[in-house]
Amino acid sequence: MVWTVKLVGTVVKSLPALIKLVPERQRKDITARLNDHNPFSSLGARDDLLRVLRISWIESALEVDRTVLDACKTPESDGQAAPVDTFSSILQTKLKELRAIAFDRRIPLLASPIDHHFERVLLNAPATLIGKEVESDDPLTRDFRNIVAEIVSCQPSDVPDLYSQTAEAGVVTHRGTARMTFGDLVYLTFVETIQAPNKYPQAEKAFQIAVSSLGIDLGRQCLKALEGLDERIDMILETLGDMPSAEGLQSWVRDIDAALTQRLKIVGDLIQELGSKVDNGFSDANENFAQIKGMLAQILKLVMDQHSDSGSPASDKAILALVKRRYPDIVLNPSQAYKELDYDLSLIEKMNSTAETAQCRDQLVNETMAGVRESIEAGELEQGASTIEQALASLDQQEADTRESIKRQRTELLEASITQYTLLQHPRRVADEVLKLISLDHSEAPFLSVAFMNRLEDYFRKGEMLGLNFPLEVAVELSCIWADQAVDSQNGSEALLWLGKSLAVLGERVPHDELLRQAEVVYQDALASSDSTSATYAHALIGLGGVRLALGIRDSRQDLLLDAVDCFTLPLQFFSDAGDTVTVAIVKSNLGAALRLAGERESGVTRLHEAVACLQEAVFEPAFSRMKHEWGRAQNNLGNALRILGEREHSVSLLQQSVQAFRAALAERTQDSPLDWGITQNDLANALLALGEHTENLEFFHQAAEAYHAALSHVQRDHIPLEWANTHHNLSHVYFQLAVRDGSSEWLEKALDAALAALEERTRQRVPLDWARTQNSLANVLLELGDREDDSDLIMQAVDAYEDSLEERTREHVPLDWAMTKSNLGHAFHTLAEFDASNEYLYSSIEAYCEALLERTLERDAVAWGKTTACLGHAFFTLGERGGDTQHIELALENYRKAMPYLSATLKVRVQTRLSRGEAMLAEHRT
Repeated sequence: MVWTVKLVGTVVKSLPALIKLVPERQRKDITARLNDHNPFSSLGARDDLLRVLRISWIESALEVDRTVLDACKTPESDGQAAPVDTFSSILQTKLKELRAIAFDRRIPLLASPIDHHFERVLLNAPATLIGKEVESDDPLTRDFRNIVAEIVSCQPSDVPDLYSQTAEAGVVTHRGTARMTFGDLVYLTFVETIQAPNKYPQAEKAFQIAVSSLGIDLGRQCLKALEGLDERIDMILETLGDMPSAEGLQSWVRDIDAALTQRLKIVGDLIQELGSKVDNGFSDANENFAQIKGMLAQILKLVMDQHSDSGSPASDKAILALVKRRYPDIVLNPSQAYKELDYDLSLIEKMNSTAETAQCRDQLVNETMAGVRESIEAGELEQGASTIEQALASLDQQEADTRESIKRQRTELLEASITQYTLLQHPRRVADEVLKLISLDHSEAPFLSVAFMNRLEDYFRKGEMLGLNFPLEVAVELSCIWADQAVDSQNGSEALLWLGKSLAVLGERVPHDELLRQAEVVYQDALASSDSTSATYAHALIGLGGVRLALGIRDSRQDLLLDAVDCFTLPLQFFSDAGDTVTVAIVKSNLGAALRLAGERESGVTRLHEAVACLQEAVFEPAFSRMKHEWGRAQNNLGNALRILGEREHSVSLLQQSVQAFRAALAERTQDSPLDWGITQNDLANALLALGEHTENLEFFHQAAEAYHAALSHVQRDHIPLEWANTHHNLSHVYFQLAVRDGSSEWLEKALDAALAALEERTRQRVPLDWARTQNSLANVLLELGDREDDSDLIMQAVDAYEDSLEERTREHVPLDWAMTKSNLGHAFHTLAEFDASNEYLYSSIEAYCEALLERTLERDAVAWGKTTACLGHAFFTLGERGGDTQHIELALENYRKAMPYLSATLKVRVQTRLSRGEAMLAEHRT
């Protein structure tokens, strides 16, 4: 049986005093009357109806959950207890969060998977009679598993089978011993809620009052099903009037039942007794009604005489019909009844006159008025009213068809307009047209509709996943309009969150900071307008942390990255307390990225270890792994953290783990999301390059070059110029490493071209730290070219590039990068000394190496310390060879001996050769 039939039955069967007036044959027709009556037709737009329906679903789902947990306690549970317990804790948390929102009428209802079938089951449910159309499908029970999966953010296959089995087999509730399927349980809970909303003490008082009103409105709608079944029922219903109640439907039904009992005998007897006399005709009245008969005859004569000379006199049948309708009043007050009858007849004459002049109107009016006149003359007043109602219904249908046709045409044209303005790259006009389209179905509150949120999220996801900027610009415009027209502060804060993250994603791609700064202000406004204990506040902090992280990547200020760490740290406790493991994992992914970047700029490895631990906790969270896009991003962040730590600690194992993390990320970050895929290819190449440098395996360098080229196939300069420049910078570095290892100058030329290309977008003004990195790489290439070609001009250009790099790579902000460039500069001075007989460049080289060793300490980075110490030995050795000063030779040998344990096999051979020469020189000098 469909819900409308069940609910009307619930209300009507609760009124025994009224039901017993209905003859047996008509009682069977009550349900049939529902074919044309849907009690929800006037309630469908009410927010409170949806709240009650959600609560009914949630309470029923919790009942199923309790039954499943009880079943797992039995020996027959077959080892399902552990997965069920884990799943149940997540499900209960999610359901209780949704229930709290439904109870609080101050919080607007956003889209929920629970709503999937309500429109079909309730608002548009045909009120069909059992026997004419039986409800053969129970969508609530059938789709229970899918909806639960959406709520928990998992795949339906991940929902333990016991849940769907229990929903279908039925639950034995505290209300009785009969098993109820999930769908019937939802219905029962709904009825109980509208009957007695006070059963939920945790609900707001405003909710209880609203649901009481909803129940009363539902009751009034249901009583309409009885109208017209019997004159006695109609008279009683007319006398009931409004009987408000603050206790819900149950109390209201009791009030009406009491009123019916008081009126039943008096009104029922009078109608039955006098009505039967009128029905049998005036001529058959018995002696007990002689006085009434005479009174009626006198009134009839007066009325007929009064209207006998009328231009369009009412027929005797019409007058008799009026008298029969006024019969009880005639008995009680003859004088007043005569006045009423006289007025009624004047209306009939007016109707007749209108019908005669109807020929100048259209055909529908002509035919209707002619039919009305015939009905009046035949004394069938109800038939006349019915004729007009049918004509008006016909007009309503014509008007509805016209409106629907215009709406359909408008929808098609607005969709075409959206496409056209998309082609014209006009985001504001697209946003305006989208809002017009949504307003066709949601004119009063388009921003609260599921349709609006779906459109906004679709534009955002397209921009984010496909690497397109225009959809993000539309998302920005839609969010701006929403924020300007928000219905309340909570709604406005949600709009600011969408605006902030749309601006942030777009800002990360453009080569200036303006959009990121705008996003920063938007998130600060969201924080200011939100309760510090709310989820909105926590999400705004996460968004602000993301903006600070993006700005910190571009700027040398370490405080921006540490601010980002703070912003991500604070919401962790909030979502942990709420049991929201998925959001906790997302925050940990962001926190890990911020810790990695902060640790990369510091000389220690503490933050890098924290970053790895944080990211591993995120990717190992089972529920989070089902969020493919976010999980892939977390794997990518983990790969970067492992690479930096592996380079810092010279751990091949960590670098191999880094490569594995990137390959895991690529399993989810497919080419369906070209930008994410391209970024991960770039980061994978970085890890392969580092692995090649630490293993001296050329195959890793070639794999890295292939991955960089793959990244460039999807990372377009027009869309994301800074990411394009980053990949060119990395490509320059891998070409340089290949050139150093196989001696080919062709690789150096490619490295030079790639570095110069990167600098076209990596300007000092836009991204000072990245510009400095590329200046360092460019200097490496120039130095190698100058050394091979014996070109001192190229070596001087390398010196200039190193010194330019050091203007941004300061010891204060990036100590290890500063030390690296200082060491490189020392090597450039040493090479330049070969073209100058003076020792000026050698002293400059020694000074640069010594400065580098202030940060490149044995404790922090033994390998880097060893290389620079050996280079310092080379400078002293050259100085000793030129001047014959044994003190310089001794200093050289001292540095060689200290560095030897930390050098690679290749460097050890070179150092050992010089060490032997130096010892021989000292021995010769002594003799």
